[in-house]
Amino acid sequence: MPAPFDPRLAGASRSARRYLVLTGAMGLATAGCVVASAVLVSALVERAVSPERPGGFGPLLGLLASVFAARGAIAWLHARYKHRAAPRAVAELQNQLLVRMAGADQRVAMEHRGLAATLATREIDGIRAYLTGYLPALVLSATVTPVAVVAVAVLDPLSGVVVACGIPLVVLFMILVGRYSEGRSAKRLDALSRLSAELMDVIAGLATLRALGREFAPARRVRELGRAHYRASMATLRTAFLSGLVLELLTTFCVALVAVEVGLRLVYGEMGLFAGLAALVLAPEAYLPIRAMGAQFHAAQDGVAACAKTFELLDQLPARPRGNRVGDAAAALQLRSVTVSGRDGSAPQGLGAVLRPGEITALVGANGSGKSTALRVLLGLVVPDEGEALLGDVPIGELDPAWWWGQVRWVPQAPPPSQTGGGLSLGEAQRVALARALDSPARVFLLDEPTAHLDALAEAEVVGALRAKARAGATVVVVSHRAALVEAADHVVRVGVAERAVAHA
Repeated sequence: MPAPFDPRLAGASRSARRYLVLTGAMGLATAGCVVASAVLVSALVERAVSPERPGGFGPLLGLLASVFAARGAIAWLHARYKHRAAPRAVAELQNQLLVRMAGADQRVAMEHRGLAATLATREIDGIRAYLTGYLPALVLSATVTPVAVVAVAVLDPLSGVVVACGIPLVVLFMILVGRYSEGRSAKRLDALSRLSAELMDVIAGLATLRALGREFAPARRVRELGRAHYRASMATLRTAFLSGLVLELLTTFCVALVAVEVGLRLVYGEMGLFAGLAALVLAPEAYLPIRAMGAQFHAAQDGVAACAKTFELLDQLPARPRGNRVGDAAAALQLRSVTVSGRDGSAPQGLGAVLRPGEITALVGANGSGKSTALRVLLGLVVPDEGEALLGDVPIGELDPAWWWGQVRWVPQAPPPSQTGGGLSLGEAQRVALARALDSPARVFLLDEPTAHLDALAEAEVVGALRAKARAGATVVVVSHRAALVEAADHVVRVGVAERAVAHA
């Protein structure tokens, strides 16, 4: 069973730390108000029914009104602050996750994209419910409950023993429920993660599936995952409702025990009215935070599970050291024995090439040989397992990313809609992306299959624009299977198991 509070959350979020400190201070203040109100109410009732101590209600009523006002103000301030602090804490955690995903090696980021999407968009919101509901109840249980039990024990030791004996029973029940529901929450999160990952894969390969006439094939699998998520969610809700009912009955029974023993002892004159009334007022207050914890317990389980998954993912995405050097964008790019390992082997393997400014260099090779990966190595998105990429004599990983990406224009095989707009065909989107890239004053152009969806006339225009950029001193690197673009290159680098550079006459 996970701990009710993950200390990593306080370490990762400044807003969460401040919120925890403020909640603790307000819990102590609330505990003082609870004891004071119980004492004042008991004193007022005793004066009202006791002929030996008539009058004197004014000062006590004033104090009681002040205590109630203070308790109300504390609750209002906490409610006002928690609905501001919780979204800030969630936003800070989301930002860390997104920054870590953006800065991670692209292979690792792609491997965890389904879980990251689930956490960043849906599951991480469970932490908000945890911070606004469960954590305040947890803090009150650690402050109000002990103070109330001690106060009851001071006023009447027997009632204090009865209240204190009931609390471990409630806590034991919550532990048992927690052990049972922990697996339910984990199954629900896993089902949603699998569903997100499956949808990501389907969306990524939708163009290929449509081309093969198989776009409806994954629908059955997606429906199965959706039903699994539904079943896991319903099981969690059933557990929440049933355990909440049992917890309410158990705490009510514990309070009733105190009421019965106090009532009997008052009838037989074995205790004073003041102590009995104070014990009766304080006993429900001692159990109230625990009941609130029970009401929020399953929301907390979702929040704790999401928090644990988030930090587990952050641990698997170690922050790469951010480069801070500025190089010479007019220098040659070098690939020195670059090898990138993947699920199906190394691609590229031992790639070596010099990509000079003022020239067009074409990377050619079989599908899956690592041509697009080589471009990502040059961009700094993928860290090679062996070898290195350099700009002049500066490793790409040591360059300031903001500076380096400002010098580079990259056109991937499928330009994203943010670069091209929506409602365009593949060829139109490619032309828009190329026009935007070639219209910039960048010194390095990395183009992945830039003419794959263009006709011969448009391809000739692109080749002419690339030659103009090369004549202006830019470094132009293209990946292509098209003969016209390869023939226009000044150098051809064959990517595969054995790489070699071939110069055109």
